[in-house]
Amino acid sequence: MPALKIHLNGDACWPDLAGKNPPVSQDLEITSLARGTVSGAPSVMIRVNLPNGGVVLAETTFKLLVGAVRVFAAKHGISQ
Repeated sequence: MPALKIHLNGDACWPDLAGKNPPVSQDLEITSLARGTVSGAPSVMIRVNLPNGGVVLAETTFKLLVGAVRVFAAKHGISQ
């Protein structure tokens, strides 16, 4: 089952990365898969193209992504 953990405090959300220098990319691609989950619900696939040529794929449900966007919009006072 996909999981999506929402961190509202972005400045301190990953203490395990303190002092490390992981690759950072702003080269993202996103798509939806109409029946991407086992139950047949839509999912979202995010591709992160790393500076070293590597690729990371992450998938979550469309429902979880929409929920996260709503939480961030509310936090930042952005009307939908």
